[in-house]
Amino acid sequence: MPPEKLRAPSPAVSARPKGRDHARRQDHRLHQCVVMARPTRHDGTSYVGRETFLITSLTKNRVKAFEDIEFGQSVINELIARANRLGFALPAYTVMPDHAHVITVGLTHASDVCQLLYEWKKATGFCWSRRGRGRLWQPGYWDSHLIDGNSLDRAIEYVVLNPVRSGLVGDARAYPLTGSTMYSIEELFQFIGIADSDPQRD
Repeated sequence: MPPEKLRAPSPAVSARPKGRDHARRQDHRLHQCVVMARPTRHDGTSYVGRETFLITSLTKNRVKAFEDIEFGQSVINELIARANRLGFALPAYTVMPDHAHVITVGLTHASDVCQLLYEWKKATGFCWSRRGRGRLWQPGYWDSHLIDGNSLDRAIEYVVLNPVRSGLVGDARAYPLTGSTMYSIEELFQFIGIADSDPQRD
């Protein structure tokens, strides 16, 4: 049986569009520009506590750092370690060649998504710079505040299917840098209605 669909905690007021359509428009804009100004945080939105966000972070100059699957997996490992320590669940994430999409769910009143992103980008940026490659990430990140279960469900589908929409794979199950800390990989694909008979992941 597919896992029960997660409901976003703590309904809050947000003036920004939410859901898959907004996320698709956002991803289109990201692909149109190579260098972007630092995204600003949104007045009236709490980034601390039991809040749920879709986060998008881009590499500097859109360098395809995560075409190196081994490095991409190390970036995921750093993310999961910090999410566990700082009190976050990650319903879905995918690391694309030049950006990452992450859904974060704060599990405590002290869960600070800004701190999570700061520590993760700092640690992975240090690993990248040790390779003699310079800066890894563009400053800041884009976020969408997910305030209800439907928008969260759509965001999970958006994240998991991103490698297919980008033409990296024909089947989302074949992409090696997608996952979740809440679901097994089989449950994650069942969540969005993909059948069990999955192809081999690299």
